[in-house]
Amino acid sequence: LLAMAAVTAFVCVFLLFKVRTIEVTGDQVYDPSAILELCGYQEGDNLALLTTGEQEAALEEQLPYVEDAQILRHFPSGLEIHIPAAQQSACVQSGSQWFIISGKGKILEEATQPLEGVMQITGLTLKDPVVGSTLQVEDASVQQALETILSTLVDLGGVGEFTALDLTDLYNITMNYQDRIRFQLGSTVELAYKINYGLNLVTGRENQEYIGSDETGTLDLSLAGDTKQAYFTEEVLSSSSTSESGDTGTDSSGGED
Repeated sequence: LLAMAAVTAFVCVFLLFKVRTIEVTGDQVYDPSAILELCGYQEGDNLALLTTGEQEAALEEQLPYVEDAQILRHFPSGLEIHIPAAQQSACVQSGSQWFIISGKGKILEEATQPLEGVMQITGLTLKDPVVGSTLQVEDASVQQALETILSTLVDLGGVGEFTALDLTDLYNITMNYQDRIRFQLGSTVELAYKINYGLNLVTGRENQEYIGSDETGTLDLSLAGDTKQAYFTEEVLSSSSTSESGDTGTDSSGGED
């Protein structure tokens, strides 16, 4: 019985599970032939014994717009290389250069000017930025704040809604929503909560009272983590650059002070 089991296992592993089809799926950001060449897979390879971890890492490191590559075995003879494309989430200024990054902080490309319609981040001092690697900031506190903000925007689906982020002062972090609402976030304390709270107010999520789509001004969220309130100062700009303003406080249920 043991001998029969061994022979059966040998036949299944070494003779039956041969790669017959290799398919590249997902976002077509690179030519499939380039992906196949980088992975090094060929028809006839043993499906059960193929390595995948090294190939996934190579795809993500050498092809900047590949993020979270997955190589899947489909027994008895199929191999799938799934390529999710990294999305352009922000531009980071470093000297005269700009680096376009994904929501996970991966550097996608280098440019001489920021991309239109992509959030511009200022106030960072980068550490040896290289296309294809993860963005590194010299100050660890700034790095953590940046990662928190990016991951929060990705989770909330708000990446494309913001046009600017200033991390020059970690006690006075600011973001611009649609070039009309200035989020004044204050310090790094409860950053994710304050961003979520602010988005609820400008989009009307969770049935809250919200700021109209035609309004402009500053939304003070600096104390929202403690008080569960934000204060909006409306600014109506005229041709003579004068402004009118008024303050309102909004609690977590949407009421006004």
